[in-house]
Amino acid sequence: MIALSSHLQHVESEKQKLRAQVRRLCQENTWLRDELANTQQRMQQSEQQCAALEEQKKHLEFMDKMRKYELETTQVTQLLQLAVFCTEPESQRVHLMRMINVFYRASAQQC
Repeated sequence: MIALSSHLQHVESEKQKLRAQVRRLCQENTWLRDELANTQQRMQQSEQQCAALEEQKKHLEFMDKMRKYELETTQVTQLLQLAVFCTEPESQRVHLMRMINVFYRASAQQC
């Protein structure tokens, strides 16, 4: 009888230990789920920020190309005006036209 009572106490003790372990595991599981949700949210925000930065970079690259194109166009226009309104001898006008050709070829190769 004493052995049975001792065994039942031991079983009850084990049951309480297991219940406590289950509670701890449930709490840990809840904590892990919260951490996962927070991490997923931060990842989504980072991906959105990355996409926005990539779009901004593309826009800035486009604006830089447009600025270079406008600068080149202005330079070519100025050279053409010099060539057209040049009162210098024919040899200097030919030299200006050659400069325009070289400039035009160089800018066409960059594109």
